[in-house]
Amino acid sequence: MTSIDRTPVPASPQGPQLRASLLKWLTAVTALTATVATVVLFAVGNTEAATAVAVIGAAALGFGGIQVTIQIRR
Repeated sequence: MTSIDRTPVPASPQGPQLRASLLKWLTAVTALTATVATVVLFAVGNTEAATAVAVIGAAALGFGGIQVTIQIRR
């Protein structure tokens, strides 16, 4: 980002890169948890709950896998 006088300002670690990184980790942890829970629920014979967990995990993966960046120029 640049300041008003057009001198470059270093990016802060709290910027969009950190948020994108956290979103990737959250997506990975959600996918792993959903996979383990689905396998365990299928193993104990609870297919309805396993299906529900698998759908929720797939939805979380779909949400976390999409990233939109909009740059506005003046």
